[in-house]
Amino acid sequence: MPRTFEIKDVCEKIYDLESKYDLLNYQINNIFIWQYIRYKVYLAITTQTKIYSTAHTKKTKGIDILKALPRLIFHSILHNPLAGNYKKDFLHFNDSRKVLVDNEFVEIYSDYFLKGIDRSKYDIIEEPYLWKHYGKSKPNQKNLDYLYFRSYLLNALTKIKLLETDLDFLNQVESEINTYFSINLNFKSIALAGLKLFKNDYKFYFRLLKKRRPKFILMVFSYEKRKALVAACKDLGIPSFELQHGTVSRFHLGYHYPNSVGPICYFPDYFISFGKFWQENADFPINNQNVITGGFPYFTMQKSRFSKLKKNKKQILFISQGTIGKKLSNLALKLAKKLPEFKIIYKLHPGEYERWKAEYTCLHSFVSLENTQVLDDNITNLYQLFGESSYQVGVYSTAIYEGISFGLKTFIVDLPGSEFLDKAVQLNLVKKVNSENEIIEKLNLFENHEIQKDYFFSETLKFKIEDIYNKLGIQY
Repeated sequence: MPRTFEIKDVCEKIYDLESKYDLLNYQINNIFIWQYIRYKVYLAITTQTKIYSTAHTKKTKGIDILKALPRLIFHSILHNPLAGNYKKDFLHFNDSRKVLVDNEFVEIYSDYFLKGIDRSKYDIIEEPYLWKHYGKSKPNQKNLDYLYFRSYLLNALTKIKLLETDLDFLNQVESEINTYFSINLNFKSIALAGLKLFKNDYKFYFRLLKKRRPKFILMVFSYEKRKALVAACKDLGIPSFELQHGTVSRFHLGYHYPNSVGPICYFPDYFISFGKFWQENADFPINNQNVITGGFPYFTMQKSRFSKLKKNKKQILFISQGTIGKKLSNLALKLAKKLPEFKIIYKLHPGEYERWKAEYTCLHSFVSLENTQVLDDNITNLYQLFGESSYQVGVYSTAIYEGISFGLKTFIVDLPGSEFLDKAVQLNLVKKVNSENEIIEKLNLFENHEIQKDYFFSETLKFKIEDIYNKLGIQY
């Protein structure tokens, strides 16, 4: 019988390979290729070992690209970041996924940090999400459709020549990965695609930064493709800041670097965290003083608004994610059948909205029950659900920590990724379960825990963009 792997196994093997082969410092064509593809390799391994399902809906087929072509061309012409000759104090690379708040699409991780800042001081640079941009474009917004269009063409034309020594090295690493996990990962193909993408994206970002001459860069996430942006910033001496946008732990390959010797060239200079908890939850490859507690203003605002709602003592909220949604939705159905007196709400992740009806067939039976509801849009406010519910069930979503801060009694289902909540389990803030029967058995076993106000999400520290100016010693 083939071995069953967990997230911990994948991470530990990756860390072992990094130590054994000094992967973080390995270069091909002057590119730190492992630093660039590290997270992608992790995702590929977890997918091939069937630990995770696909996290988000993806539209990468030729027909999807053809349908998106008019929009790509439109934004490439009208919202091209390279158009015009002017300078900006800073450039902000936001998260393209948005939430509907009071009938307006909001980018929750940065919009509230930027509130009140003179828009003439910066440009917002936005990627398309599923080939679209949501909400009205801001006057200072530029879109990366041109980069997508450019990269799609250039990557097909770019030729990368590998030395025999590089091929031998890639073969050696590939062989060890495939032997250990009993998979067929084409590591050489991932590396080659990464070299092409990095090379072409780096040229774009280098040109953009030279043209705008910003004093610093602000971004919502830095791993995967944005590492080329970070590399261009470092080569030009431009400080880069990342705003936390999700869970950080020793199992997140975007942030945890236990074997780094010397600087990680493709990691931002500063990381602005939700709260102190996250700063202690991973080995960041930067100095401790460069990991800054900044809070999460959107969460603080929503908690203030909804935390005083009357709770339904028999309402259970499921927090879904694409990687584990099929298994979690099955558990939700079983629980709803056994607890007919409870209201069971299944909140899908935005990356599942377009595919749950085809992939989560058990939810068809779920919605036919009288005590259930599936939420597959952003119309119902998640924080309202936190305010109204008494229990939540999930695996490793950042939203779970938000629910804990709302006082929800929390069950963590022992599925891939639940390792991310190990510390919360150790602190007895949540209960780990394997089945619907365990949830039923433990419904009334929770102790009252007072969560420190600033433990997960700092509500007293009010970080502002002006603080970046002060830290860098430049005038606002």
